[in-house]
Amino acid sequence: MQGIIKKVEREIESSKKKLLNRAKKRGLWENFGEKELRNIEDKYAEYFKYNYVDITSNTIRKMIEVFRDWCYNLEDKDLK
Repeated sequence: MQGIIKKVEREIESSKKKLLNRAKKRGLWENFGEKELRNIEDKYAEYFKYNYVDITSNTIRKMIEVFRDWCYNLEDKDLK
């Protein structure tokens, strides 16, 4: 199950890089990261949306929540 955690981690990091590059060029926009977040949530819905209590599911849920918080809380000053 560690493989799936690494896969989610790589996908989140890739999304962060893409979002940061776009934001540095165009600035932040409303609903920043929503599309990427939704894609990740949908792709890993079996781990994210259901109330599993195993370590893998909890880890993936937490990773996605941290990514969501990052998207929602990023500010212009963070782009420098």
